[in-house]
Amino acid sequence: MDKLAFIWGDTLIYWNSIVLTLAAATAILFFLAFYIGKCGNAVAAFAAVPVSIVLGIVLARFVHWYSRADSYSGFLAAMTDYTSGGYALLGVFAGCALTAALLRLIFLHRNLPEMLDCMSIAGLAGIAVGRLASFFNASDRGNVLENLHFLPFSWPVTNTVSGAVEYRLATFLIQSA
Repeated sequence: MDKLAFIWGDTLIYWNSIVLTLAAATAILFFLAFYIGKCGNAVAAFAAVPVSIVLGIVLARFVHWYSRADSYSGFLAAMTDYTSGGYALLGVFAGCALTAALLRLIFLHRNLPEMLDCMSIAGLAGIAVGRLASFFNASDRGNVLENLHFLPFSWPVTNTVSGAVEYRLATFLIQSA
């Protein structure tokens, strides 16, 4: 269960959503900084961002639907209703690669590996921040640790059955580092 951050009228905003938004912003800013700094082509950089966002969201949902089709009532529902369901990070990678290829095909930039290099570094930064979203839910935990009750090794989790607090391996933090 995600921890609630804010209630704004009828809108509930969770910490998980805030951290994932910050992760996306981190990836975008890293990409812009590296790509514009390396090749100076701001037109291609600012064209790549919205195209990769749209393609990344659509392909992330497609991969999630393909992997977990039982979570949706059908393909059309998965691809049109984004209010529930999940996303797969693999689809974001595919969306970014497809964006770089499309921009190369329309000659907005000349060096495909250069853009992909900048996207990969930005993706690393975004994933490092995005993994920290697990501070606010019970996902991405390992085994119970008896002796290590401190970061970066363990993080307290409330057992949903017994209600007891367990210190589990903080795999999300290790992945982020």
